[in-house]
Amino acid sequence: MRTKNPFQLISAFFREIILFAGKYSFGKPPAHGIILVTLVTRLAFLPFTIKSDHITRKMKVLRPEISVIGQKYRSAKGTISAELQPKMHREIMELYRQENINPSFGCWTVALQASFFLLIKYTMRSAKNDPRFTSGGILWFRDLSKPDPYFVLPVLTTILGLATEWMQIPKDKEQDEQQRQINFIRQLTPLTTGLSMLRLSAGETLYMTVSAAFEVIQYYFLTKGGKLPLSSSIGVTVITPLAANESSEEKL
Repeated sequence: MRTKNPFQLISAFFREIILFAGKYSFGKPPAHGIILVTLVTRLAFLPFTIKSDHITRKMKVLRPEISVIGQKYRSAKGTISAELQPKMHREIMELYRQENINPSFGCWTVALQASFFLLIKYTMRSAKNDPRFTSGGILWFRDLSKPDPYFVLPVLTTILGLATEWMQIPKDKEQDEQQRQINFIRQLTPLTTGLSMLRLSAGETLYMTVSAAFEVIQYYFLTKGGKLPLSSSIGVTVITPLAANESSEEKL
């Protein structure tokens, strides 16, 4: 008898969770189970997501002060020597410590969500011969192990992703060139994600669509409908380059 590897055991167990959730929530189709499991997971991740968003906003507000630190170690040629880079890094990390910011926290949140998506992905691929999943779809996608035949879910996910990015992008009128480039790249991310979804199974794309809808609602409240300013009431005192120069002149 062939022994199953850990991934097969985990995916088999997760398939049963999806089937159980579908049976005792909205109905019997596994698609309903994917929807419920996705919502429960996103709610479980919500406290981490809110904290990560809070840290990200604080880091953006501190960007002018970090720029001041960089200017202090920059030479006349506009470069920072290898000897001074560790010292500059320590000063930036000390600034983060004073503001109670953990820069790596957001990475852990993304890693958790990515791990769950990989679990969904592996589960759907291992269920391609399971009749409960090959006929467990809803509406126009009946087979959860095959791509959405009309690409409705990828398109819907792309639209929801663009809406989320629009709400997250700062509405400050004065933005430097670097920030504008970052915003442009962020707006392209949902488009590339939508294209990559065209070959994914309907079960995977259903998870991503429900997650994208959850994020729209989540960031609507976090950003007050996309109107939250970049430096809104998050308890950070910003020292701009101009303010730093004026402070230095006063000391002189």
